[in-house]
Amino acid sequence: MITKYIFTSLMIVFSFLNAQNLADETLRKLSNHLYGLDRSMIVQSHIVKNGKIKESQKVKVSTCWPKKKKEKRLTLVEYLEPKRKIGVKIWEIIYWTKPEGMKWMTMPLTGKLKDISNKKNIKSKFDFSELYFSEEIILNYNNSILENSENLIIESVSKNSNQKKLIFINEKNKLIDKIEIYNNKNKLVKSILCEKFDSIDNNIFISKIIIKDNKKKHEVIINITDFLIENFTDLSIFEPKGK
Repeated sequence: MITKYIFTSLMIVFSFLNAQNLADETLRKLSNHLYGLDRSMIVQSHIVKNGKIKESQKVKVSTCWPKKKKEKRLTLVEYLEPKRKIGVKIWEIIYWTKPEGMKWMTMPLTGKLKDISNKKNIKSKFDFSELYFSEEIILNYNNSILENSENLIIESVSKNSNQKKLIFINEKNKLIDKIEIYNNKNKLVKSILCEKFDSIDNNIFISKIIIKDNKKKHEVIINITDFLIENFTDLSIFEPKGK
């Protein structure tokens, strides 16, 4: 009888671990969706409150995955709007040996280059990084697939707090449809809706995102256009430099 209970307990543990591994692997696949694809796009964002646009920005984002180099991923963000930020650039370099990467920014007005790598807690007002799951994020959450659901839903609970995320995955294109973020009192504080998808050369990408921030009582509407598959022959544009 004792052996039977031990066996049953072990089966429950193995089942739990397998479900968690499956959830972790699913999140990795979501984050690696466009892995290795050199691309550029225009990202336009609006903060909307009480039906009125309070703030806007427009940037061009270029991403490159260099071959046979110490850098894993190169990213360049160029501000096109608002007027006060035109010409400002942000570089991010992710190294194979340094996953957290390095960041630099040219300052408005002076154009001088500044290392902003250590400013990890400063997020853009238009930030939608919740759609990306780094290995560090995956390991810092207990992830599990919810059962008895019509859609694939992953529940992620922080190991450091009671913050919870529900990640709704589109069964058709295997991309994120929606993310709901709850505080430690299980109150919904933010929802991220991937409202529209487009495709180029069989590469599916999100083209419209709506973020509802219940704490700040506003919406952020993000439109992604001019998505291009690039062949970057001159990588010097990804080298941080100021005036």
